[in-house]
Amino acid sequence: MQRSGGGLEGLSDRLQTAGGHLSLLSLLTISLKTVERHRSNILQALGLRDRTQLTRYAIRAGLIEP
Repeated sequence: MQRSGGGLEGLSDRLQTAGGHLSLLSLLTISLKTVERHRSNILQALGLRDRTQLTRYAIRAGLIEP
């Protein structure tokens, strides 16, 4: 799937939730491998290559502040 202009329209509800709070790893008691898998799925769904592109996407979409 190609990147959209903003927001998370291209992601399922589950992927949106997983990508929104990766820092909650310890609170959710999920493994690092699970977080990495969710991030990989998000990258693929948005047509992005790496975490840098994902971060830029999140800034443009208003999900995080620079």
